[in-house]
Amino acid sequence: MKDLFLRPAPLILAAIAVFSIAAWWYSRGSRTPETGTESGTFPLPSRERATTKSILSGTPPHEMTGETAEALQRLTKLPDTGWQRGGVPDDIGQRAMASARAVRALSVLSLEQDTNKDGTVEQLYLSLRGDFIRPDKAHVSQAVWNGDQRYYETDEWVILGDTIYNNSGLWFLVDDQGLAENRSGVADQLLPESALADFLREETEHSGMLTVDGVSYYFLETAMQECPEQTKAKKQIWIESETEHVSKSRLALYQQEALVAEMVVTFVERRSRPSIRGPKQCNDRDADVIEHW
Repeated sequence: MKDLFLRPAPLILAAIAVFSIAAWWYSRGSRTPETGTESGTFPLPSRERATTKSILSGTPPHEMTGETAEALQRLTKLPDTGWQRGGVPDDIGQRAMASARAVRALSVLSLEQDTNKDGTVEQLYLSLRGDFIRPDKAHVSQAVWNGDQRYYETDEWVILGDTIYNNSGLWFLVDDQGLAENRSGVADQLLPESALADFLREETEHSGMLTVDGVSYYFLETAMQECPEQTKAKKQIWIESETEHVSKSRLALYQQEALVAEMVVTFVERRSRPSIRGPKQCNDRDADVIEHW
């Protein structure tokens, strides 16, 4: 059985030594496909099974479409400029934490990428999409860039209470404790309260109000801190002022004042009554497609 390890960008690894960012950068545990099945080599779906909401059809999380996916993508564009000082409650962190924990269903998009000097994306290394129904249901998909083969390795998993199903080409019931803990841990760290807890460990240097497309946000930013390899890093978070829900979190890395890498996570609450299900059967080459919302 082959173990596949998540490979964060080298500059992002450098920041870990300074920032307490385990809540964002996950436990870099192994991804264990079904024996004899390579991650990223899913069988081609039939026309009836083709969907842009499932990695089983070759669509990585950052390329998924649909209303929820588009909302998550829009939030990645929230700017860190144009904000006005003042207006942020002193206890907004605690209030946003309570609001985050009260959300019953939500979707998350996480992107880890290197950037060019002009801020455009040079290479997207890791993307994750998570759908959650509290207290104990989740569907997570991920795509990891394979620099040697020049393609994204993909897999997904579904959590239904204590039962976890993993799909790396075939759905199988997870009975390995290490893999189960990894899957549950990654899912937990995608939640907004994890981003908030990590941000609140640092001292906020800047805060203010920002309005985008008629929506008002609280914007908070930590001070820049020195990291290894002549790199500096800071954290940012955007909280919608009306709902006090976290909309976006960001870890930004700089060299010589230029942005070189970032991790961006966005969050959308689901106000409908969505569902998350497991596969209809396991170890079947005609793998069951489970869509994201």
